[in-house]
Amino acid sequence: MEKAAWEFAKNTGLDVVVIHPGSVLGPIIIPPLLNASMIMLLLLLEGSTEEYGHFYMGPIHVKDMAPCSNYVI
Repeated sequence: MEKAAWEFAKNTGLDVVVIHPGSVLGPIIIPPLLNASMIMLLLLLEGSTEEYGHFYMGPIHVKDMAPCSNYVI
C-alpha cells in the first residue's frame, strides 16, 4: 500500500509522509489477543532471543504516536 501511495504522489505531484515506528505499544484493547508488537515484547521479556536475535525495537507509545500522525496530515 505504501508503494502505491508513493506512485500516486509521483503521478499527481502531491506530498507523501510515511511514519514507520519500530513498534507501537500501549493498552491491549482486545484481551486476550495480542498484536505483533506486544508478542515481540512478551517473548523478549520471557528471555526468548531465538526468533528476534539482536535488534532494536524502537518503541513508541500509542498515545505519543497518534499526535505524530495528526501532525503530518
